[in-house]
Amino acid sequence: MNKIYFAIALLGTSFILFSYNNNGTNNTKTITNHIERNSAADSGVKIGNQIWTSFNLDVSKFRNGDEIFYAKSIEEWKKAGNEKKPAWCYFKDDPSTGDKFGKLYNWFAVNDARGLAPEGWHIPTNIECEDLMFALGRKEIAGKKLKSKTDWKSDGSNANDNSSGFNAFPAGSRDMDGVSDGIEYNSSWWTANEEKDAEGLDANYFAVYFDADAASIYLKERKSEGHSIRCVKNVKKQ
Repeated sequence: MNKIYFAIALLGTSFILFSYNNNGTNNTKTITNHIERNSAADSGVKIGNQIWTSFNLDVSKFRNGDEIFYAKSIEEWKKAGNEKKPAWCYFKDDPSTGDKFGKLYNWFAVNDARGLAPEGWHIPTNIECEDLMFALGRKEIAGKKLKSKTDWKSDGSNANDNSSGFNAFPAGSRDMDGVSDGIEYNSSWWTANEEKDAEGLDANYFAVYFDADAASIYLKERKSEGHSIRCVKNVKKQ
């Protein structure tokens, strides 16, 4: 049976595929097509003496052009972690979350020599995260200044003001067993630092939570966990 196809794009993120059988039956369906944001083109937001990317990293290739492994299931995510293989995923393997929250990466991608951050940017160190908190007054009040005004689970205070322009959406995270959790409740970002423990299994991240005005730094997690990434603009040497 012959079919006639035609498509209409919707806002660049999805398109409707119309198909008609020769008997006139309509088989219309919508297909989501996540488009990666170009972090290299992000002008960033100035906070103190630093310039941070204004949205979470959303790349599927290293800076040298090599593909980063895309873990499409719990099993693939766990396998990548066990093999210490750089990988990224979407929250609950749902590509529709990427439009607002970006991708989640394990720390093996962060530390890969091929470069995860776009040209001209780098993954922040713990000290740079500390400088960010200092620029916002102190870590005890930095969280509400970093968090977006929308999408967070309300704790009753509705105090998030995003006055920094950092626009931290509650993207959640993924644990080493592939379980996604925390969307609406927290957002967390890897740093370039690893824990100096004997086993070498952990790395550091910083985070904000729905029910706290503070931001937390020097946290540690297994390198096979999945967190968001923000980047800091390289400073040109004089």
